[in-house]
Amino acid sequence: MVLKRGQSLDPSKKTQEAKKPSLASQNTPHTPPAHNQNAQYPSHQTLQNKNPLKEQSDSQKNSLKHSDSSHFDPKNLSLLNQEMQPEMQNLSSHAIQENDKGKDPQTIQEIDELYGEEFGDLGNAQKDFIRNNLRNIGRITQQYLSYPRVAAYFEQSGINAVEFYLHPNGDITDLKIIKSSGLKSFDNATLNTIKIAYKDYPRPQQKTLIRIKVTYSYFGF
Repeated sequence: MVLKRGQSLDPSKKTQEAKKPSLASQNTPHTPPAHNQNAQYPSHQTLQNKNPLKEQSDSQKNSLKHSDSSHFDPKNLSLLNQEMQPEMQNLSSHAIQENDKGKDPQTIQEIDELYGEEFGDLGNAQKDFIRNNLRNIGRITQQYLSYPRVAAYFEQSGINAVEFYLHPNGDITDLKIIKSSGLKSFDNATLNTIKIAYKDYPRPQQKTLIRIKVTYSYFGF
């Protein structure tokens, strides 16, 4: 919209064009028109504020600002923290549990299979001993293990699991099979082997529950 001074914006108020001054009127002194205080003309500041390009630019900035704020506000991380907090807690809890069972993947797997959730109920000294010595106890047991003749004759294989309490003086108590191989010959061989091999086991500072797996694998010659 272009505003021209001297023209009314209201089409109903059309004024007649001013007559051209005659030669006689040129000799008369010119009287300036009286200033109409009620007349309002747009100031320079008003025209500047109503710049359509600037208004469009400001509206685009505001729209971008609102769209960005609804998406992500770097100054307000509470929403992000609330969304990621459960996931971070799960990852942190999983990492703590894995470190609690040792850094060796095989040891972690054996503890999961043999102890399960019961491992968390043990004392710190007992956990440390199991983490550091469970595989060693299994190797010592395997060294004393002899293959039953009946199972070898029938070319049988199997796995069983056993538990016992290992005491600081080296004694063992409550020795029993907790997972049978399905063959009595293998289960009896495991119990008899531990009764011989326990004297070479490392000794804990506290009475500790030990669980190990014993594997019988037959390879024909």
